Amino acid sequence: LFPMLLQWQSAHPASQLPDLGVRLERLELASPEAAALAAALTPLMSEARVHIRQAERAEIRATFTTPAGPKTLGDTP
Repeated sequence: LFPMLLQWQSAHPASQLPDLGVRLERLELASPEAAALAAALTPLMSEARVHIRQAERAEIRATFTTPAGPKTLGDTP
């Protein structure tokens, strides 16, 4: 669940996408190694929308607000 860090040499590609009104509301990372994951990520970012929890297996869930209402992608707890 540890993300790769990218350093863009030019403008971030997202800046070229049209704004369709979709926003990340919450990103949940579940892991058997939740404490280690949190310790590794904390120095790299402070983002209130990212939540890390203990689980038996690795899972990722992303919840978005959209013009059609909230949408969630990923495993269900």
